Amino acid sequence: MQAEIQVIGYRKGWFLIEATPYYDADQPKSYSGRGWVSGSMLTAGLLRNRLKQAPSEQSADIVDLRVLDKEGTPLTDPQHVKMRRIIACTGDWVQVEVVLEKGMKPLLESGAPKGAVRGWANGTCAEQFAVCPYPDTPWSPPAPLPPE
Repeated sequence: MQAEIQVIGYRKGWFLIEATPYYDADQPKSYSGRGWVSGSMLTAGLLRNRLKQAPSEQSADIVDLRVLDKEGTPLTDPQHVKMRRIIACTGDWVQVEVVLEKGMKPLLESGAPKGAVRGWANGTCAEQFAVCPYPDTPWSPPAPLPPE
């Protein structure tokens, strides 16, 4: 079971979260409240096709997460790439490590282990059972992070 959370702080690979209660009669009661969670325990769908080298629109692209076949049919979708972990965050940007899927080719070295790539995205989706619509510009929740 996955809970919906809001990240309200970050420090050295750990994220301060606010968890919303999730009630399902067939599942144990989920945690609700504030606490620290390792980035390896968090995931989100991504709403941008390319990961960036740094948390900036002007930064170089690291990898294209949307791969098309010869007819133009999508083989991969940024919302469904396998995320290994969320590494860091700053403002609306998150640094993620994702598994390289068939057809994905890194454009630059990202420091990730073999078979993975790391980069920054400023569009995330918390939907667990549905696909988030792509906005005209990358979307991120309007939750400002406290200063460190």
